[in-house]
Amino acid sequence: MLKESIKMVLENVLSNKMRSFLTMLGIIIGVGSVIAMITIVSGATKTVTDQVASMGANTVTVQVMGTPLKQGLTQGDLGELEALENIAGIAPTVSGTTAVAHDGQTMDAIGLQGKNDVYFENTEDLISAGRMISPVDTENESRVALIGQGIADELFVGSNPVGESIKIDGITFTVIGVLNGSDSFASSSTDEAVMIPYTTALNMVGAKYINNLTIYLTDDNQADLTTRQIEAVLDKAFNGDG
Repeated sequence: MLKESIKMVLENVLSNKMRSFLTMLGIIIGVGSVIAMITIVSGATKTVTDQVASMGANTVTVQVMGTPLKQGLTQGDLGELEALENIAGIAPTVSGTTAVAHDGQTMDAIGLQGKNDVYFENTEDLISAGRMISPVDTENESRVALIGQGIADELFVGSNPVGESIKIDGITFTVIGVLNGSDSFASSSTDEAVMIPYTTALNMVGAKYINNLTIYLTDDNQADLTTRQIEAVLDKAFNGDG
């Protein structure tokens, strides 16, 4: 009986070579696609977790590469991270390059940085005049900006820029503050940079996801445990369980 069944199967395969080939090809492609997608997601998750590194006594930075299915973190993912017990605050960063103009003068190749109030509260000596970005600014996607000292010196010669209007990529913003000048030993200068609410920056650069953020811890003695919890949230986010 078994021999007859095998013989019948072989006869059907040989008599319908093209159909059998296409069926086998479809199965191979389907299985291969599933394996490839699992590999991509696993690799991206590992990239995420490997990039979680302690950058200070109470600071953890996260850089997310993303996957073809999900290119970064969403506001919901940030909410899950903020819900962890030892998290004091999260400061996303959205970066780009822009042009800044005022009163007929334009400065090109200006660094655009999207920040929030948590960043300012945890960074000393950042502002020389005006105020920082507030939670209301972030929530409302306000068009407010802090400008670097170099921009202030060039576009507002001899005058106070706070309260004045500038155009960033042709969009009108109100200057709410001036950043302190960077010294010659700084790793990155803020002299020719503008900082705006990160939610506003996401819209300006046409992004839906966040790929860089700094997480501030309440208790640095629990840094190892909290880092593992952060990795678990990221694994969940990029394996489709969140």
